[in-house]
Amino acid sequence: MVILSRAPDRICWQLSQPSPNTFSLSEILVSYDDIYDFELADTDADGDLDIVASVDYPTRIVWFENTGDPDALFREEELILQTFFIDNIQLEDINKDSIPDLSMSGRVQSSDSTNFHIMLGEGDGSFAPPSGTTYRLQLGLFEPPPFFFITRKVMTVLYIYMPTGK
Repeated sequence: MVILSRAPDRICWQLSQPSPNTFSLSEILVSYDDIYDFELADTDADGDLDIVASVDYPTRIVWFENTGDPDALFREEELILQTFFIDNIQLEDINKDSIPDLSMSGRVQSSDSTNFHIMLGEGDGSFAPPSGTTYRLQLGLFEPPPFFFITRKVMTVLYIYMPTGK
């Protein structure tokens, strides 16, 4: 179990124990001035869940590799991307290649007019450079285009439309 704690902002983890509903004592992985969001996914295809987080201001997107060793479960942070401000991240297989991709809302650079960015996963814990858009994004998953998003004053909203039927 991975826990995000506020005031102070920390990412903690606990291991489940053999008896039902019991966990080890919480281990503090790291503390930051600000943690905006974090996600879990197997970003390096080794069979265990890694952590990707958006932290501090200006925002850094960081990766913690899960080693599988209960005594040192996660490695030190590794920088994925230095940004201006990213407040929301999500790890999903957007292009259906069985590798988690990173989507995020916010601005990569202070002069950025784009509010939604995607970094396609490489399968080894790294990601392709971000591509961003302000209005509509098509990745070729379905026809007609499966989703679009709009930018409101305070947040970016992503609407996903799945075809029904067959």
